[in-house]
Amino acid sequence: MKKVAILLAGVVSSAILIVLALPPSNHGWIAWFAFAPLLAVVWGRGIVLGFASGIVVSLVAGQIASSGIFYNSTYVGESSAWTVAGFVIFGLVIGLVGAVAGAAKSATPQVLLRIAIVAMLGEWASGMLVPVLLGLSQWQSAPMLFAAKGIGLYGVSVLCWGANLWVARCLRERVLLSWPIGSARGSLGKPVRVAMIQTQLDGREELTAMNKEAKAKGAEIAVWPELIGAQMAPKGNTKELRELSNVVPLITSFKDDFEPKSHNTAALFAEGVESQRYWKQKLFAGEVFLRTPGTEAVVVKWNDQRVGLNICFDTCYPSIIQATLRKNPDWLAAPTQDPNTSWGVVQAIHAAYTPFRAVETGCTVIRVDQTAYSMAVDADGHILASLSPGENLAVVTIDGNRQSRWLWFPNLALFCAVILAAIPTRKGESIKKVQKLTKKPH
Repeated sequence: MKKVAILLAGVVSSAILIVLALPPSNHGWIAWFAFAPLLAVVWGRGIVLGFASGIVVSLVAGQIASSGIFYNSTYVGESSAWTVAGFVIFGLVIGLVGAVAGAAKSATPQVLLRIAIVAMLGEWASGMLVPVLLGLSQWQSAPMLFAAKGIGLYGVSVLCWGANLWVARCLRERVLLSWPIGSARGSLGKPVRVAMIQTQLDGREELTAMNKEAKAKGAEIAVWPELIGAQMAPKGNTKELRELSNVVPLITSFKDDFEPKSHNTAALFAEGVESQRYWKQKLFAGEVFLRTPGTEAVVVKWNDQRVGLNICFDTCYPSIIQATLRKNPDWLAAPTQDPNTSWGVVQAIHAAYTPFRAVETGCTVIRVDQTAYSMAVDADGHILASLSPGENLAVVTIDGNRQSRWLWFPNLALFCAVILAAIPTRKGESIKKVQKLTKKPH
């Protein structure tokens, strides 16, 4: 009975802690030990118990997040379905880590490193559905954003998982640790004024009024959310959008006339002229049944700037952003339409990708959602402007000069993971041999 109570305490504690660590709670420092209670109680107790406990953590966390009990926002949105689904998908990763920890017979630094790498690989694999990474909790941490310039978001996740595993080990040995976490916000002084227009309104009259307000506040260009231009571009006819761009240039997405399934198409409109079109590459959920994915990165010219175009779910995938980066943009624009979840949970978690993508690419990233947490982030991860639920407009001055990055981790993460995982625990022994040594005799 005591063991069951300890197990339940570990599961519930980790569920509460991970909700507090992830956006929109934004207590990122908690992420360094959020899963330690779970890992401490399942360590060495078997694969099945470890995996099942991880799944239960995700289910409990999904319900806690859906309740909004830990969120200050009064924004309720429309549904919590995607909040729960996101936690369930993350639960597969948590369950994987729990299963490996349950099978572990020791907690040496080499073992902890391997499990942290397994966790990262699980997060990478979750990208086939919806990528959710523990490292997203560090979107406000200045040290981690600085580290991400070299190791990327996946590298930050490895560090977070490694810390959780180390704390779990310390809990089992009744040792306490503390972890320093930092955060930073800032702004730049030049040279492009960009408006972020966060809205679900898609009528010409309302959008014209917002564009005029943006221009009155000094905006040189406006970024709208994903598909907000759809009503004014029936079957890809962008005449109305081109006309509206005479007020202030704009970036948005719309549906074209491609058959049998249209593309989710982004373009930049300026002075009545439409740029080259970009087709969204990573389709989200049911969108795969309605749209045809694109395959090519697109960077368009505007004045003396080169603007990279991506759409919503694209920003969750480093390979897609890296493809855009190879075309040498000065900054990136990402019109977005997240599920309108209760308390803005999914919107906030998706927004947490933005600082990481900015520091990884060395580009300012402007990500504009329909409902919540639109964000402009500079190349150093400084939040230049953000829009809370219910806010509609922010005009920010960005530096269009891209910084160089030598970013090896997104491209070599899997290769390095395999090499590191192959390091023998003992001299002259492979992992397979060590596993044989740890098996119980029949």
